[in-house]
Amino acid sequence: MATNYYEILEVDPRASIEEIKASFRRKVMEHHPDRNPADRDGAEERVRLVIEAYRVLADPERRMVHDRRLHVVEDEHFETIWERISKHDRDPAALSRLVLHELLEGRGARAVEIYESLLRDFADFDLLPYLDLKDYLDCKFLLGEQYERRGNLKVALGMYQEVYNEEAEPPRLCFFFDEVKLRLRNLYLHDMVRGADPPAAIHYYMLALELQLPKPDKAMIYKRLADAYCKLGDTAKARQSLHEAFRQYRKVKGTRRICEKLGITPLE
Repeated sequence: MATNYYEILEVDPRASIEEIKASFRRKVMEHHPDRNPADRDGAEERVRLVIEAYRVLADPERRMVHDRRLHVVEDEHFETIWERISKHDRDPAALSRLVLHELLEGRGARAVEIYESLLRDFADFDLLPYLDLKDYLDCKFLLGEQYERRGNLKVALGMYQEVYNEEAEPPRLCFFFDEVKLRLRNLYLHDMVRGADPPAAIHYYMLALELQLPKPDKAMIYKRLADAYCKLGDTAKARQSLHEAFRQYRKVKGTRRICEKLGITPLE
């Protein structure tokens, strides 16, 4: 009997490539040997099968051959579960699942439209009660991407920060941890401070310091804090920030001018 890779990834035969990728990522994390120390050999075999399933289903030609072997039949009159869900326009649980489905299908505009209707129609609405944690993180991350693309950076920041905070807590899930940390770093240090006044810039630099960043990055942030405090005329905090920059990483770049302004040197 032919191996059913849809069953291995737990996706529908009509699943989109985005759904297959999302399931692949979840399954690899679920079966990773480090998470299954009591059955490392079995876990390695399960991961091998998950990778094999993904390679087949992610390749259109190999997937077609696989479908023929399984006799997967496409029925144009089949009403998908998502079409049925879309009819429950007052059910927040069904609509929450539909938001994620639309995101995975690449229909971001539709997903945002449904999500914002939920915010309007249900007081204090949140996706978490209606999705399991993995799907919730998927949904928040992908919604954050949509809002970032639309230029609504504050909403995107809030969603990315939720994902980061959830994944920073043990046990670490790490589905998006490195990616979302990079996005938060770039937003805090570039997009949000572009054209911002010194108090606003300081606020975002402080938020960036809460991320788990390497010391050279932290040194650069403290150096920028020193610049911002100088603009505010707060020499004491500027000096304190610059000293902290050198403490984090003595080779931090671009400090000559502010060192001269504050009357200190990198070696002080």
